[in-house]
Amino acid sequence: MAPAPLLAAACLACTLAMFGTGLSDLRQMLATQSVENIQFLPFLATDANNLGWLGYGCLKRDPTLVAVNAVGAALNTLCVLVYLRYSPHKRRVLLRSLALLAPLAAGYGYACRYRPPMDPAQPGQDRYRPSQAAPGTDPL
Repeated sequence: MAPAPLLAAACLACTLAMFGTGLSDLRQMLATQSVENIQFLPFLATDANNLGWLGYGCLKRDPTLVAVNAVGAALNTLCVLVYLRYSPHKRRVLLRSLALLAPLAAGYGYACRYRPPMDPAQPGQDRYRPSQAAPGTDPL
C-alpha cells in the first residue's frame, strides 16, 4: 500500500476514534438521566467544528471531508441533544448553541451564495481556485 493512502486511513481512524470519546459521557447521561459533572462546551465546540468542516467539504466536493465530519457531526449533535434533554437549564444551553451555530450558518450561507461558478466539464475542480487564474495570483 502506498504511504499516502495508509496515512489517510490512519488519520481517518484516529479522527473517528476522537469523535467516539464523547460516547462515554453520552452513556452516562442516558443512564443517570442527568447532566451532572458533564461539560457542555466540548460537545458544542466539537459539533460546530464538525459542521464547519462538513460545510467546507460539501463546498469543495471532498468525499473524505464529508464522510468523516458527517459522522462527527452526527455523534456530537446527538450528545448536544441528549444534554439539552436532561439539562435543567435548557434556555442557557439553547442560547449558547445558537450563539455558536448562527455565525457558522451565516458563513456557510454566504459562501454558498457568492461562490464562483464552476465548469460542469471538470467535476473535481476546486471552487475557490479557478483554473484560469492569472499567473502569480492566488485567491486564497
